[in-house]
Formats: sequence, structure tokens, C-alpha cells
Amino acid sequence: MRVLVIGGLGFIGSAIVDELRRDPDNEVHVLDRHIDSQNRLDGTTHHVGDVVTGQFGPTATMEWDYVVNMAGTLGTSEMFDDLSSITDNVQGAINVLTEIKTGTILYPIMPEVWLSPYAISKISVRLIHEMYAVHLDRKSIMVRLFNVYGKRQKWEPIRKAVPQFVMRALRDEPITVYGSGEQTMDLTNYNDVARAFVRLMNSPPPERYHVIEVGTGVETTVNQCAQDIIEYVGSGSEVVHVPMRQGEDSYTSIVCSNPYPLKGGYASWNTKLKELVDWYNDQHVHRVI
Repeated sequence: MRVLVIGGLGFIGSAIVDELRRDPDNEVHVLDRHIDSQNRLDGTTHHVGDVVTGQFGPTATMEWDYVVNMAGTLGTSEMFDDLSSITDNVQGAINVLTEIKTGTILYPIMPEVWLSPYAISKISVRLIHEMYAVHLDRKSIMVRLFNVYGKRQKWEPIRKAVPQFVMRALRDEPITVYGSGEQTMDLTNYNDVARAFVRLMNSPPPERYHVIEVGTGVETTVNQCAQDIIEYVGSGSEVVHVPMRQGEDSYTSIVCSNPYPLKGGYASWNTKLKELVDWYNDQHVHRVI
């Protein structure tokens, strides 16, 4: 099958590209803003573009079986300082729907529990996809993701819990936890997410608009996640609790209620902890563990 992965050099996007390349019959293309000689992926055709400004190059006129749209402006409380992040994410998704005429679109969404700019942009785009499916004859698969972690995830400037905790533990720095830390996460490995995306392409649901959940179904508190990392590293880091970020709730319990089935199941958090910490250590810190 011929697949376009928009944002295919990003954290999850590149994992999806890697999974697609396992099948030599797949023709994989990447559209990304930041392509250079250092980050090109073997066996993949690269196109420079920007969905927000409508720069799609030749991908707009090509025939696709699937279009995986992983593009978007990320952020948490800092997005309150510039609400254009909402319009960027919404406009980018609309541009993909209108400029790329062929192929089922797969788009990542999130649990709808917070009232933040990023969450609002994701809810808005989900509803736009539903509108296109119902009224404009476009097929979309919405993939609800939870707390995705794994190698290659950036630890700054966007403050994601797992990479932040790992880097601070490796440096024996205080680990900041928002709220009580008893709010829960569904820690899902990025390779499992990639496998789910590709399985959905190989065995798509029949509906024109479909929402599926990709997660382990296992709850882990933020405090437990931090403690697991501290113990593995042998770190002297202390956990420091601070007020919740704007737009988030300190009593949130987030867990996948209906996990999409994967052959062999989902990796548990503890089985991937060594691989995860070792990658950040090798790339950034070089601590003896």
C-alpha cells in the first residue's frame, strides 16, 4: 500500500514509518517541515512541506491508500500564552482534508478530560473529521492515544512527564510532579502505538468514521512512575509537588477503557524501563547505572 506519513520524522511518526517499512510491499512517503541530510529515513521518499501554510508539494496530487496525519503544535500550559496553537492545529487538519483528496486519514486524538488549548484543538479536529465523514464522503480513523513514551521522545522544551522524570533522575535533579501525583496515566510504548496504526491500515474498520483506543488499560500513578525511574537509575532525586498546570485537573484518572487488540498484547511499563532509561542516558547524560 502507498502511505503518506505527515510529521513522519517526529517521535510517533517515525515509529510508524519504521513499522511500515517492515513490509517491503509498502511504499512509504514522509511529509515534514524539518527534513535534512541527517534525519532522512532509509527506504522512504521525503517531501518538505507545512500543513498549516498549505505547502504539500507533489503529495497533494498523488494517490494514497492511507494518510497518517501526525502534524501538530504540541504543548500544555504554555499554549495559553499563544492561542494560535489552536488555530494552527485546526487549520492544518482542514488543509490535509481539503488538499489531499485520496486515502483514509488516520489522526491521533487524546482523552477528552482537560480544558486546555491543546485538548480543545484535538476535540475540534476530531469533530471536523466526523463532519467530513458524514457529509463530505471522507473516511477517517481517529486513534485515541494516552501517555505514549519511548526512545527518541524529546524531553524539552515541551514538558512531557516520562522524559522529564528520566532526565532529571539521571542528573540527580528534583523531579517536579504537578498536583498530588495520585492522578493516573496509561503508559503506552511507542512501538505498540506504531503497530496499532499499521494494523488499522491492514485491517481497517468498515465505518467511514471510527474512533479506536490504543492503550494498555493499566493505570499507573504519576508518583509511581517517578519512583520507578528513581529506583532504576539509583538516583538521589527528590519528588517536589507543585500546583497543577493551567487547564489540567489534579484528580484525573486516565486509562484506556477498550484497548485495541494487538498480537502479543501491549508491553508493560516495567519491561521497557531499562530500554527507555538507557537510551536517554546514552544520548545525553552518560551516567554509570
